[in-house]
Amino acid sequence: MIARAAIFALSFLAGGAAAQEISVTPGLWAWQLNANVGPTPFNEDGSRCVSEDEATMSVADLTAGLDGECDVTRLEETADGIAFALTCGGAVPGSVAGLFQTDGETASIDADGVIELNGVEAPLTATATANRSGAC
Repeated sequence: MIARAAIFALSFLAGGAAAQEISVTPGLWAWQLNANVGPTPFNEDGSRCVSEDEATMSVADLTAGLDGECDVTRLEETADGIAFALTCGGAVPGSVAGLFQTDGETASIDADGVIELNGVEAPLTATATANRSGAC
């Protein structure tokens, strides 16, 4: 669940503000994910070059990376950004909801949810940020 939600979140981090189509400024993007499952931290960072050909994608293309184990249950433009929610099944079921914000050169996601591990529910919190640092 964390990996699937992170893929969704980090894909959004390079995106723009339209709910049906995500646009990015081509270039090098650096990202960082900080999450907690219960008291356990999960942190990851990296960078990715986004080419002109990859600069725009539909939300359907973006969520295809969730491998059918997660459903997007909310995707709505708000005054503050894009509100989203996911419900996932599979080996680690759960749900997460959050808000994506961007100004075109930076982006962030804050999300909270619950996952199930070995029959026990655990809270999930995640914050992800991305910054475009220039050309590739």
